[in-house]
Amino acid sequence: MFGYLATGVKAIDMGVPTGTAALIASLQPLATAALAGIVLREAVSKTQWVGLCFGLAGVTIAVGAGLGAAPLWGFALSFISMLSIVVATLIAKRSAQSLPLLPILAVHCIVSAILFLVLAATEGMIVPQGDAGFWLAVIWFVLFSTIGAYGFYWLCLREMSATQVASLIYLTPPVTMIWAWLMFREQISSAAIAGFGLCIVGVWLANRSR
Repeated sequence: MFGYLATGVKAIDMGVPTGTAALIASLQPLATAALAGIVLREAVSKTQWVGLCFGLAGVTIAVGAGLGAAPLWGFALSFISMLSIVVATLIAKRSAQSLPLLPILAVHCIVSAILFLVLAATEGMIVPQGDAGFWLAVIWFVLFSTIGAYGFYWLCLREMSATQVASLIYLTPPVTMIWAWLMFREQISSAAIAGFGLCIVGVWLANRSR
């Protein structure tokens, strides 16, 4: 959790465009599928590989306009961010499936909080703002980002293969852009709509056996 968020945010802070960061993050399903066979002995079918490639193509079309230049170290941080969630996925899949979910999330949050506290101290921003907007953001992150995103992600890993779960990440850009349209009235381009279609086809191909 710390490696995924800290390096991802820092990469964008160093100038990596959000579109490029999204493309690098979208390598996660392919990396997970490639390593699942080695680490987890999971078989990845040809149809799943085709679906993963469709999903990556869809993300490329949808957010390709965000490509741009940035320091090499910034791109390296984006790759570290992506690999962090890949490694976490493989570890979670190999660990005991009977561990209760909420205590697992609590351990994730405690460890991440300590590491982020150290990071905040080095950045000189250890004291939060404390206004209503700040606490609204905290509630949002607890309910949707932590319990919702991480909680359901680990829960899905108990019922599905690592490749199938990772393929669902391809739905992130379409859902994010739809939310941005609903909340901030951000326009959705025709290229984005075409990319969304490829993402949906790719996820369907990777999971059609279920």
